[in-house]
Amino acid sequence: MTMTGGIRLALLTALAGGAALLGLGGGPKGKGATLADLVRMAGVKGGLVVHVGCGDGRKTASLLLGENFLVHGLDRSPSNIERARRYIKSLGLYGRVSVDLWRGRGLPYADNLVNILIVERGADVPLREILRVLAPGGTAFVRWLLGWRRVKKPQPREMDEWTHYLYDPSNNAVSKDRLVGPPKHLQWVAGPLYCRSHEYNSSVSALVSAGGRIFYILDEGPTGVTPTSDERIPDKWVLIARDAFNGLPLWKRPIGEWGWKAWGLKGLWSTPMTLPRRLVAVGDRVYVTLGYRAPLSELDAATGRVLRTFEGTAHTDEILYCEGLLVLRVRRIPKSGEKPKGPEFVMALDPRSGRILWRVAEERIVPLTLAAKGGRVCFHNWKEIICLDLRTGRELWRAESTAPRGPRGTGGTLVIYEDVVLYTGARGLQAFSLKTGERLWTGPKMRGFGATQPPDLLVAGGLVWCPVGRPRVRVPPSESLKIPGKPLAVEAWVLPKAGNGVVVAKGGTGHGFSLFLKRWRPGFAVRVKGRMHVVWAKRRLKRGRWAHLAGLLTEDGRLLILVDGKVSGEEKAGGLIA
Repeated sequence: MTMTGGIRLALLTALAGGAALLGLGGGPKGKGATLADLVRMAGVKGGLVVHVGCGDGRKTASLLLGENFLVHGLDRSPSNIERARRYIKSLGLYGRVSVDLWRGRGLPYADNLVNILIVERGADVPLREILRVLAPGGTAFVRWLLGWRRVKKPQPREMDEWTHYLYDPSNNAVSKDRLVGPPKHLQWVAGPLYCRSHEYNSSVSALVSAGGRIFYILDEGPTGVTPTSDERIPDKWVLIARDAFNGLPLWKRPIGEWGWKAWGLKGLWSTPMTLPRRLVAVGDRVYVTLGYRAPLSELDAATGRVLRTFEGTAHTDEILYCEGLLVLRVRRIPKSGEKPKGPEFVMALDPRSGRILWRVAEERIVPLTLAAKGGRVCFHNWKEIICLDLRTGRELWRAESTAPRGPRGTGGTLVIYEDVVLYTGARGLQAFSLKTGERLWTGPKMRGFGATQPPDLLVAGGLVWCPVGRPRVRVPPSESLKIPGKPLAVEAWVLPKAGNGVVVAKGGTGHGFSLFLKRWRPGFAVRVKGRMHVVWAKRRLKRGRWAHLAGLLTEDGRLLILVDGKVSGEEKAGGLIA
């Protein structure tokens, strides 16, 4: 089958199946168009370019349009490969441009890897194979009888981006991506493979993704040599952009005032908690502070060129992008040895004009609580949650809520989900109406992953996920029901929406346990060697109200169920413990 026939057959098959997988548009049909013209036409500023049917390599070498490109040629003729390698080496380009012998119909690339694919006549690459190797957003040019045809691979609807530290401006760190799953292979690897030191600041300050690119702030200083060991070795902080699908570096910008000398502390726990909030990527723009006390800058995502620096934004500490506006937390960042001084500001500016639309002052603002969604901006001032209108800055409501004080200046996590504001307050999880500020319900207390971290707070599948703090009931847990003389303790926080269902269960037909609800009544069941005992709580739960359940199997053979720390049911469980 000729290549032209193969393309037509595959295209007709795709269209007959109703799959809008590609866009075919008129490429440069003029015979005078060069391969470099094709790359420029695609609008790609860097990435992996593949030339199938590279011949003697002269056209392949012309595809290297900059330092951020990598070019690979394929050909079925061993003699062509030898000639191409000699020519590319004569130009001093071999490495950045390389060629290989191609056998078989399949292309030797992982899925979603190639940014630009150029296929010469006679190469006979099936359309399905072209779409397989193209990265989302990538372009293929296929030579036909009358010129070139263009194949564009769109980004799948199921693929999502991660534009902010906590996914998006709402702070709910849950992606909508439907393609992510258990990894099957490495797509690409980029150095450094190790951070500078575990006893020092993290080598990565922030990382986000947008438009098929990833952006991150990295310390490229020598691994294993830190200021704690030798202060003569400086930090080397840079903002890096890579292609998200093949990992090729696209551009790099130095960051001047950054690192331990900028914030005046060094050591494992010295990194400011707000650094991950200093980088946001949206579409073809990147918003970042190019220094610890620097103003906000807007960069071209494709080239890294600074497009503008926004006046009046020096000392920006947190950045959000919501509904076409930038929302910032700005404060006077103290120098080494100084104490923080107020006031602090939340402000909104129009990224198109650079004009500050409004600015609201508070004496202190809890770090990492700034969130925006649905025309609202929320944050915590250590005593209250405050909600502002996104467009005008007008205060809409305040709700009393004490913030927990962490050792590194943190004070809880705030998330906006649909029309609800969630906050991990000092008295426990709290939910407020985004529209009115009315307190909707309260939940258990929570604690972070470590002593210095605010608690994680996620909403996924309509459920709130959070780490519960110290339980109200503590007994030595059992490693297995099969070991005699060991007690068992099972506990869970529940927010029931239905009267029947399993809360937590483990085991099989011979051994196991379960905490469950039946007609709103909690039960605890334990089975050993096929023999099961059940204890029922006297108290029934209420819809939409948090409750703590605990099931206990004691050493003296008693089976208990507790609701909110109080015994609500007890049975003798003879034979379960030998």
